[in-house]
Amino acid sequence: MLAVDYKGDIYPCLRYMESSLGDSVPPIIIGNVKDGFMPTEKEKQCVKCLKQITRLS
Repeated sequence: MLAVDYKGDIYPCLRYMESSLGDSVPPIIIGNVKDGFMPTEKEKQCVKCLKQITRLS
């Protein structure tokens, strides 16, 4: 489930937003409404890692 904040940042889920994680863990941003999904290599690698997560891992 994608989530978008007031700044236009796109997250893979509500649980990865700043408001859910607090100050001790950095949020996972996978794009923004201006530039789209995965505009940088860092974001592409993040999504690649997230795709490997299954219910068994």
